[in-house]
Amino acid sequence: MAEQITPAAITPLAPGPEVRAFEQAQQRVLQTCGVAAQSRYVQLQTPPLRVHILDAGQGDPVVLIHGGNGVAVQLAPLLAALQSTFHLFAPDRPGCGLTDKLDYRGIPLIRDVEIVMSFWR
Repeated sequence: MAEQITPAAITPLAPGPEVRAFEQAQQRVLQTCGVAAQSRYVQLQTPPLRVHILDAGQGDPVVLIHGGNGVAVQLAPLLAALQSTFHLFAPDRPGCGLTDKLDYRGIPLIRDVEIVMSFWR
């Protein structure tokens, strides 16, 4: 049975100068790499988490998930190489980039992947 993530474990990402600076830096990286990506946000119900996704390209869908302590925009060189062939989705994992923060204490790693993938259900 999957561990329940309570709303107390989630810290919404608050707008502010740090978020704006990150968004601007992300845009510069995407432009430098020639990636025509859109930032999208999906509000999950369980857990109640707002997830940021880079959405680029056309074709068959491919989901790219960054590693720990990373962000989706780090995949920009790969997005650039694949965007002409595939419809790419690169979410910021919970606690990373522009996705709400999550207290991972007591939550197995597999639960992180389940959360990220839940917006396709």
